[in-house]
Amino acid sequence: VTEVCTARGRLFKPLKLVLFAENFDHVHPSLPTFAAIEAPPSVRPAKKFCDWTGFEANYTDPKTKMRFHAPEAFRVIRGLPDHKVQEVLALRKAEARLK
Repeated sequence: VTEVCTARGRLFKPLKLVLFAENFDHVHPSLPTFAAIEAPPSVRPAKKFCDWTGFEANYTDPKTKMRFHAPEAFRVIRGLPDHKVQEVLALRKAEARLK
């Protein structure tokens, strides 16, 4: 598996070939590489997901503090009883005191 594959004029190298070509034995262990799982934390903000559907959330309900991405999810969230809202927020490790 040390050959270069071509598709539509592009060159693709298998991972084994990349690891062999990079010569990771001579790289300082603290630097992130393809061979190391450890990498510095991302500088981008964490994505927020809808508590009901799992899609990327653009909105937050001001009353329950639950995140949602569509009006349909908002209607469902507003229709939930308070104890169910608390259970969902506990899954996300977020707390909201409902009044």
